[in-house]
Amino acid sequence: MLEDFRRTFGKPLMEAIGTFVLLLTIQLSVDAPSSDKAPMAIGLALMVIIYAGAPISGAHYNPAVSLAIMLRGKQSLGEMLTYWIFQLAGGTFGAWLGAIISGSYSNIG
Repeated sequence: MLEDFRRTFGKPLMEAIGTFVLLLTIQLSVDAPSSDKAPMAIGLALMVIIYAGAPISGAHYNPAVSLAIMLRGKQSLGEMLTYWIFQLAGGTFGAWLGAIISGSYSNIG
């Protein structure tokens, strides 16, 4: 049962986690009092999640990348749509948590 869950949702879940970490890092870095180091923090976080997620899901972390992979024929339409749902959910939760932690709700929707 757990193996079936991992086989079905392992890749999309990695996309959600990676997108969550990326958006959380962006939100917290940009809202920091000294945000001049934000590009470095965002780049390092992206590097870490790509190394962590590439063997599992391909480390797309962006719906546009998932679309490009699907158009190249390396991913089915259903898998791409599943990635999109998980990427959008992970990114939304990451941005919300970043706003809650930093206290800046004006940057979200």
